[in-house]
Amino acid sequence: MNELPEGNAIIYCEGAFNTTNGKTAHGLVRFTDRYRVLSVIDSRYAGQDAGEVLDGKASQIPIFKSLDQALQQSGSSGLPATHFVVGLAPDGGRLPASARMDVGRAISFGLNVDCGLHDYLSEDPEMMSLAVKYGVKIRDIRKPPPIEELHFFSGEIEAVRSLKIAVLGTDSAIGKRWSTISWPVK
Repeated sequence: MNELPEGNAIIYCEGAFNTTNGKTAHGLVRFTDRYRVLSVIDSRYAGQDAGEVLDGKASQIPIFKSLDQALQQSGSSGLPATHFVVGLAPDGGRLPASARMDVGRAISFGLNVDCGLHDYLSEDPEMMSLAVKYGVKIRDIRKPPPIEELHFFSGEIEAVRSLKIAVLGTDSAIGKRWSTISWPVK
């Protein structure tokens, strides 16, 4: 089992924070155990608190105009960034050209990249060349494992003794995640 958090993350959401195309970033700002979220990049909300922008509740996660500003802050905070997480969820799941440039810059600064889009950065020769050059990892969250690592249904779910509910939707914006979140009762 991996130790959590895996690292200190800068979430990239340029031009999409607080829109339906920023839902990946929103989920990471609101709750994640995987990373220690240091900041969000979206020039439209630079200088604001990410939680305030989303929910009107401070999260202590600043929003910066650029990768350079986010890196400068993380370096001076004593928590250097280790990950650059693509927090965009654009229609079609494709990485915009401007974002591609920022991903390349993040790699050149030695940041590991996690991406959940349909464009697999780990299959992109230019990105992989940069990753090798700078000694970082690219992880495509959406990419299925190699076929030899897949397995057939084992029936192990029958051993789980809790209520099981299927949550289904026709697209990626129907609200399945929000419908299944267990909020703490106060």
